[in-house]
Amino acid sequence: MLEAWRSMRIHAAELGRQLVAAARQSQAWRNLMSTPGVGTVTATFFVTAIEEPPTSRNPALLTPGLV
Repeated sequence: MLEAWRSMRIHAAELGRQLVAAARQSQAWRNLMSTPGVGTVTATFFVTAIEEPPTSRNPALLTPGLV
């Protein structure tokens, strides 16, 4: 059981690294990372959760895509 748990943690860590590596190739990710207070996890979440960012600057239009 413990070995299965360790294996899952290793696999999850590798998937996380792959996700971050893919997100870093995105201009949107780089833009988000340049924002004070936005780190790797937040930027990666936004880039992966929102495939096509809205063109409006109204944050209310972005919110429905996050729930």
